[in-house]
Amino acid sequence: PVSKTGCGGSNPSSPASFYEGAKRGEWGLGRRKQNGAKTREPMSTQVTKVKNEEAQGGAPSFQMPGPIQRITEYPRRFRQFLHEVRVEMKQVTWPSRDDVVATTMVVIATVAFFGFYFFAVDGAVGYAVRQVYKLFKH
Repeated sequence: PVSKTGCGGSNPSSPASFYEGAKRGEWGLGRRKQNGAKTREPMSTQVTKVKNEEAQGGAPSFQMPGPIQRITEYPRRFRQFLHEVRVEMKQVTWPSRDDVVATTMVVIATVAFFGFYFFAVDGAVGYAVRQVYKLFKH
C-alpha cells in the first residue's frame, strides 16, 4: 500500500524534487526481475547505481566553477525532476468518472443555492435601506 491506510494516494514523504540537495524518499521505482515480478529497491541503492554508471561513462574528472557547473547540470536535474513527477503521478489515486460527475453536481447545486440566497438577502436589505432612507428623507 502507498498510504498508511492502505487506500492508495500520494506519498508526501517522497515528493518530487527539482534541486539536487532536496530530500528524497526511502523507496524508488520498482525494478523488474527476469520473471516479470516487480520488486522495490531503496532509493540510495538506485542513486549509487546511477552514480557508478555515470562514472563508468567517462564523466569529466575536473571540477567546473560553481555557476558554470550549475548551468551545465540543469538539463540533468530537469530530467530528474520530470522523472520524479512521473513516479509521483503514478502513485495518485484518481477519482472515477462517477465521482467527478457527482461532486460537480454538488458544487453546481451549492453555488446555485447560495446565489439565490444572496440575491434574496441583498434584495431584502436593499429594500430595508430604501425604506429607512424614505423615512428620514421627509
